[in-house]
Amino acid sequence: MQPDNPNPYVYDTALFEAAIEQKFKPQMALLHELCCYGSNLIMRCYTEKENNFEDLVIVGCLLRQFLVHLAACRT
Repeated sequence: MQPDNPNPYVYDTALFEAAIEQKFKPQMALLHELCCYGSNLIMRCYTEKENNFEDLVIVGCLLRQFLVHLAACRT
């Protein structure tokens, strides 16, 4: 089954993407920077000394989920 193409009169994503790029460019750049920083923060936390299981669960699960949601806002 072929996927449907969106009707451009009802669902015009190019219009919204252009408006977001024009009006919210600094905010989108900040979201990208936060996602990059957070992804590196996760790796730094794993390599720190004296990690215990609780720290790894919190960092690995909660921070990663936060980053995924933050990245979803950006796209």
